[in-house]
Amino acid sequence: MIPWMRNISLIMLIASAVCFASDHSAQQSHRSIIKQLTQQTVEGIIDRCFTVLPASIAVSMDSSALNTMVHHDVAESFLSKKIAVFTSQASADTVFEFSAYDVTLKYGEAFTESFFGRRKVSRTISLSAQFSILSQSQHKVIATQKMTVTTVDTIDYAVVQTLNDPSIPFSSVIEPQLSFFDSILEPAIVTVASAVVIYLFFTIRS
Repeated sequence: MIPWMRNISLIMLIASAVCFASDHSAQQSHRSIIKQLTQQTVEGIIDRCFTVLPASIAVSMDSSALNTMVHHDVAESFLSKKIAVFTSQASADTVFEFSAYDVTLKYGEAFTESFFGRRKVSRTISLSAQFSILSQSQHKVIATQKMTVTTVDTIDYAVVQTLNDPSIPFSSVIEPQLSFFDSILEPAIVTVASAVVIYLFFTIRS
């Protein structure tokens, strides 16, 4: 058989394998994103509400599943500012009451950046919380506020299921959606193209 036809077939087969190969690079977990959101929120509160940082603070949080999960993240935020953290209000004059009361996860519609590219999907995680800072010696509320913080990133569609974490108490999860092209047409085109490449490879060899 003509050598150049065999070479073309080999190139097509290799290109097909490369295009459809999966990328198993690590994707950031939902939990690590929630930790970042929590700590960015608390550190922002510290920077906005204190002109002079207290030497210590008493952190008060209820025992909901979400608060239990982020409690350590909140404490780390104060420790990173060299503020000692206590759980007893008798141990510090300044009290930080914090409640993370809602966390949601939303995926967008799956997409590809090129025809043979990996399928990707946008991921949106939102954390809602409220806080109050109180001075026990002055008997006053220094600051209080409700807020929702959100982060959006892009991940491989193939890892969506592996990132699921039942320990996170999401109040709402919107699963990724596949378009008509992604769910039906593209797989059919890929199957036909792969079959043609394999057929040509073995036909040319013979």
